[in-house]
Amino acid sequence: MKINILDNRSESYFENQFGTLGLLAITHVQTPIEELLNEYAIQFTEYDTVSIDGQILDIYYISNFDSSGKIEQFLSSQPASSSEATGCGDDASTQDLYFLDLGHRSLSGSDGSGTYLYYVFNTPPDRVAIRSVQDLLELQHEFRFGELAPVYKCTDCSETVHWLSVCNGTETDDILLSNIESLVRNKRCGCTES
Repeated sequence: MKINILDNRSESYFENQFGTLGLLAITHVQTPIEELLNEYAIQFTEYDTVSIDGQILDIYYISNFDSSGKIEQFLSSQPASSSEATGCGDDASTQDLYFLDLGHRSLSGSDGSGTYLYYVFNTPPDRVAIRSVQDLLELQHEFRFGELAPVYKCTDCSETVHWLSVCNGTETDDILLSNIESLVRNKRCGCTES
């Protein structure tokens, strides 16, 4: 299996999309967020809940978060430039933050130990933004680990294309991700799409 075959154009696309969605970081911690925030006396509120794939997820809100203390380690455990995390790369000090709690992830074959997974946003995430982040992360992962190729030969016209140019040869941010995914997965350039 190939490793990290993402090109600069694709990396820039993902970074821009995550930034547009307000994603700052993806973080894994050993302690539930409520306990961690209480430990550092950081005021937070339960902002909202959202249902994704039948799972109810909590969103926590921190107003004017200051990452100058030990909690900075928590926030920066998966910075925007790391291999799994994404985001717009903004400095997270003194701004409003929204933590989407994706729950506990057990390590395979473990004694129940694992981590808690959170997406950290600088804008209130809604269901559409959260699904978009998840879909983009999946697509990014598939490119990174060679399950999909960023450049491929169209099965309809045999032209070699970059996945970001699948719609009439132009790269645009408002193309629906599902359309892009469908074309890329089927190795099509959109030449037969109307």
